[in-house]
Amino acid sequence: NAGLTASGSYTCLGADRWTLPVCLLNCADPPVTAGNAMAPTCPLPAVAGTICPVSCFPGFLGAADYVCTNGAWSPAVCARSVKLTLSAVVAGTVETFNSTEFCASVTMAVQLNATVNPRAVNC
Repeated sequence: NAGLTASGSYTCLGADRWTLPVCLLNCADPPVTAGNAMAPTCPLPAVAGTICPVSCFPGFLGAADYVCTNGAWSPAVCARSVKLTLSAVVAGTVETFNSTEFCASVTMAVQLNATVNPRAVNC
C-alpha cells in the first residue's frame, strides 16, 4: 500500500516456518528541526529506515541523525563542540595536531617529563 514499506520479505526457516515481514509507515512530513541545527532537507516521503543527516550550526557537532521509524522521525542532536590544537616537538620539529570534539567528552592530557597532567577544558 502507498505510505507503507515492508520490513523485509518472507524467508523460509524450514519445516513450514517462515519469518513474517511487517508493514511500517513511511515519513510523510519533514522532521522537527533539532536545536542548534539547520532546517533538515530530507527526501519526502521517506521510507522507513531512512537516515537523514543533521547539519549543525558552527560550534556544534551532530551527535545523532534523524531516522524515519514507522511514520515518525527520531530527534537529531547537535552538541556543543570545541576545537583543540596541540603543538608538540617531535624529533626536533614542531608538529601541530587539530581535532574537533564534543565538549562533554574533552579532557586534555599533557605529558611533561614523563608525567601526565590531565587538564579539563571548559566549554
